[in-house]
Amino acid sequence: MRAPAPAAEGGEGAAGPRAVRWPPLVPLLIAAVAGIVADRTWDGCTTRSWIDLAFVAAASGLLGLRRPRISSAAMLAAALCLAAGWHHARWSDRAADDIGRLADDTPRPAWLRGVITDVLGRHRTEGYGAGEPDREVTRMFLAVTQVCDGRRWHAASGNVAMVAAGDRTDIQAGQPVEAAGTLSRVAGPLNPGEFDYRAYLRSRGVDAHLFVDGPGGLSRDPTSAPWPWTARLARARDACRAELESHLDGPTAALASALILGRREDIDPADVDAFSLTGTTHLLAISGLQLQALALFLAWLLRLASVPRISAYAAIAIGTVGYAALVGLAPSVVRSAAMTLAFCVAGIARRPSRPANTLALAGLLCLAWSPFYAFDVGCQLSFLAIAALIWLVPRAREGAAWLRDRLADRFRRRPAEIVALEREFEPRWRRWPRRAARGIVQGMILSAVVWLAAVPLVALRFHLVSPIGILLNIPLIPITTAALLLGASGLGIGLTGIPGLGVLLIRLAEWLLRLTEIIVRWGASQPWGHRFAAGPAAWAVAVFYLLLMLASIAFAAPVLLPGPMRGRQAALLAAAAAVLIPGWLLVGLRIDPPPIEGDVLAVGHGLAVTARLADGTTLLYDCGRMGDPRVGRRIIAPALWSRGITRIDQVFLSHADLDHYNGLPDLLDRFAVGEVVVPPGFGGEANPAASSLLDELRDRRVPVRVITAGESWRRSGVTFAVLHPPAGFPPETSDNARSLVLDIEHGGRRIMLTGDLDAEGTAALLQGHRPEPSPDLFLSPHHGGRTANPTRLYDWARPKAVVVSQRTPQFGTKDALEGLDGRAMPVLRTWQRGAVAFRPTRDGLTLAGYLDAPATAEAATMAGGAAVLLGVFPPAAWPIAGITGLAIGLLGLLIGLAACVLMAIVEYGAWTLVVPPRPRVGDDEEGPRPRVGRRISIQAADGTRLSGRWHPASDRPPSGRTAVLIHGFAEASSQIQAARVAALNAGGWDVAAIDLRGYGESDGAYASFGGREAGDVSRWLDELARLVASENPQGSFVPVLWGRSMGAAVAIRAAAEDCRIRALVLESPMVDLDDAMRVWFRSRRFPASRFLARLVTRRAGRIAGVSLTRPQPIELAPRVECPALGIHGEADRLVPSAAVRSLLSALRAGDRLIEVPGAGHTDVIAVGGEPLLGQVVAFLDAASAVGPGQATG
Repeated sequence: MRAPAPAAEGGEGAAGPRAVRWPPLVPLLIAAVAGIVADRTWDGCTTRSWIDLAFVAAASGLLGLRRPRISSAAMLAAALCLAAGWHHARWSDRAADDIGRLADDTPRPAWLRGVITDVLGRHRTEGYGAGEPDREVTRMFLAVTQVCDGRRWHAASGNVAMVAAGDRTDIQAGQPVEAAGTLSRVAGPLNPGEFDYRAYLRSRGVDAHLFVDGPGGLSRDPTSAPWPWTARLARARDACRAELESHLDGPTAALASALILGRREDIDPADVDAFSLTGTTHLLAISGLQLQALALFLAWLLRLASVPRISAYAAIAIGTVGYAALVGLAPSVVRSAAMTLAFCVAGIARRPSRPANTLALAGLLCLAWSPFYAFDVGCQLSFLAIAALIWLVPRAREGAAWLRDRLADRFRRRPAEIVALEREFEPRWRRWPRRAARGIVQGMILSAVVWLAAVPLVALRFHLVSPIGILLNIPLIPITTAALLLGASGLGIGLTGIPGLGVLLIRLAEWLLRLTEIIVRWGASQPWGHRFAAGPAAWAVAVFYLLLMLASIAFAAPVLLPGPMRGRQAALLAAAAAVLIPGWLLVGLRIDPPPIEGDVLAVGHGLAVTARLADGTTLLYDCGRMGDPRVGRRIIAPALWSRGITRIDQVFLSHADLDHYNGLPDLLDRFAVGEVVVPPGFGGEANPAASSLLDELRDRRVPVRVITAGESWRRSGVTFAVLHPPAGFPPETSDNARSLVLDIEHGGRRIMLTGDLDAEGTAALLQGHRPEPSPDLFLSPHHGGRTANPTRLYDWARPKAVVVSQRTPQFGTKDALEGLDGRAMPVLRTWQRGAVAFRPTRDGLTLAGYLDAPATAEAATMAGGAAVLLGVFPPAAWPIAGITGLAIGLLGLLIGLAACVLMAIVEYGAWTLVVPPRPRVGDDEEGPRPRVGRRISIQAADGTRLSGRWHPASDRPPSGRTAVLIHGFAEASSQIQAARVAALNAGGWDVAAIDLRGYGESDGAYASFGGREAGDVSRWLDELARLVASENPQGSFVPVLWGRSMGAAVAIRAAAEDCRIRALVLESPMVDLDDAMRVWFRSRRFPASRFLARLVTRRAGRIAGVSLTRPQPIELAPRVECPALGIHGEADRLVPSAAVRSLLSALRAGDRLIEVPGAGHTDVIAVGGEPLLGQVVAFLDAASAVGPGQATG
């Protein structure tokens, strides 16, 4: 059938809204992201399953090319499945000898060989105790090649994150090394809101962590060869860094290294915090802004040098790729490099580049490089900023211009024409300030729009809102861009042998970087410039960005939504704000809160307990971790924010050990703290770190209160009592012995917090009254240490459950609390269960670990991999088994894919034959629609209701001359009525246009290409004979059949079985269904088209329950006694002319063929027109004038 002509997109005569051309890569990117998210959240498919589904969907899309919507949906589904499979292969599939399979949560000794892939630099942490020096470690990544079992080396694979004690920057990337240390699985999140470091490293292919404690544990491996390309890149980076450090001081060199080379490890932590607080961290990373600034600068230089266009674009592309490889392929670098390459390709091809397509292409390339970029917040913010620049910033500028014009019209005292004329001829000294002010306003609009678009995501992921960034980005972006260009130019010139000019440029960059540091530190010092927040709810952020996307679409495609354009966009933006603001303000709102609830956080060797009362009062008992002063920002603050907490009313510090309070300074920066409560003797000359903390509290005007045993108070129905230390407790005792023991009770439910109580302190506590009732939660003193947990302590307390805050024990150590489980005192260890949440219920205090979900599948996988590596599978057979298994796996995959594709093609084709899509009734193909005929219906032999339309030649009773129109495949009777019915009626023929079973208005599950339809035609003839006899008893019933394509095959089969038929008109007759399917497959370049055609028709016959191909029309032709007229298009590619001639020559009553020049399979009547219709009517008139079986001339 001929497709209707597409509507005009514009110009004269275009009706309705203009058509919207969607960027084709945007839905592809959305589908890819959806597939990656689906695989991450649902673990029900393997990589092979996803790929099989992708092939099935792609095959379905190729088979449905004539149905654009179905084909597009299938291809998007294929992209979704392909992206999901790619993510699953990178995320879940690990080799049998992967080093990650050997690691578990308990650190064990390991001896590895491998190649250093990246050196992240040195890192300093505080000492383990007061007065101890800071510790220095070097972090790097190791690609493992061998593992030693103590006797011999075995091949291995995978990557580990390695931490070596001391300064080991003498080791460079690309060097082979031997490393001996303790191997463990990378720790995952143990607390609510904690960053998932395990997932972050897993996205880099790292599943294990190796700690090398001592310089002798890491040495070069003389038996292995280095990786040359990795080593060359490392040497290039080191040379660039050395050149910068030779001309700049330490802090400025670190900033320059971050800005130019993307290395941030040497930056002063105070500077890092300042950039974070001001929302300008993107300036420290190699982002799209810097990369594209360098590309534009290079383009300008090439233009000055008169380099030809193609050569210039090629040079820019090569320079972009080289610089991206030098600085590292971070998400923002990949995104910017992809967009730059897309622009270069468009420039070489002289093709315009659409921003949406370019951005989507960059996204697809990022996901192709690493599917984990979909979850990277830096990548999300990078794309969000570019999307805001493309779609939101221009509209904001238009709105600002509209507002400016309105205000100017209202307050202008002189006509606008005079003002414009004056400004046209005003001197430059007056014009430039106005232009500068306009530029500042435009920059403010740009910065504000990008900030507003990103602030929900930033607040959700970082719990930080920095409005000062709107102001600071205006001067800092041009300053840092200029510093980047000057520094990079000076670096390149200096390395190429012109040191004088290079030093001058680097010095200019140094001045700009110092100015940057001054501006950023000033911004961080402003109290109004930033604020920490619990952040909006995740669902509110998701809905906000969905509405924001719809608003952007409304800007680009106003045809989608009703109403005025400005009102539609304003409504969507208002809806986004209406969703986000309540979702932000209501975070942490509790309906019917319990009297007290909280968490014993998993902080390793340290302690932090949070509690929240029904009135919203928040308490914190200790807040520290050994050797990690960032525990406050990394673990405690996110846990509080996840509960919607933004204020800490009381902080109890049990004693003056660093691992119990070193996280407080970070918490003071992020939360409003009501007061700090300490035991007697906290601080003093013997503990300068604690004294420094007290000084900081006084400077921040945070009250500090000292409490002793015997004090108690009640708040919100909860009773608090101090059990230790008593007043006058000997000050010469250790800090642990003076630990603050706090008893919390409500409704008979008791919680006892003991800090690091030990020695004399334990003895003093046991002399007091036994707690009644016994504690529901008892905090094990001193992290479960043996001396702090004597048996008599638990005989005295009789706790119902014990919680111990401790780090993962070393391999071979014994747990001092093992005996408690046998005394009906369950022990919950934070390193095993994660943060332990407590909440009172009617039956007691409910305790639940953050990690209480089972992970049996992962444990089984790890155990299986360890068994292979440790010798259950013979090591000598590893290479053979690996190669054989790989070959068999690939062969099986290919066979499976081929079988799935073949099955999809056969099933789709078979079901399409027997259950074709129903065309809309009345959707005529050609000409005006005839008058609506009278509806007629019959019941087939199997009870199926069949429908049709009766079109009498005139208002008089029927003459008896009746033509039955039989439509073709995927048509309906309404689609072949217009011209044919009109011509036949004009010739005096009554017409019955029938719908075959499964088509149009007829019922029926399956079509059968004549298998059942021939009997249906006989039923129709019986009904039409009764109709004629009832309206004209004197008339003689003279039936003829006019079939098109499939309908012609049905007509031949009906004529072979029913001798009442006086003539046949065979329009584009379907001679051989197998051959027609073969031609269809071949036209779409399917291999083995004949084989596929036979499979499809045989499968369709099984579905329909009757053969679609046997007997063939040419086999039935000798049984047809009536004359036949063939009509065939000379350009018919589906049915060849020779086949039609063979069919007609096989008829007993003679044949006649009319070939229509230029006509194809479906447009014979449209091309032949009225002359052809006249010949058909004349043939039918002649045929009806003779008796059955007599030939016509």
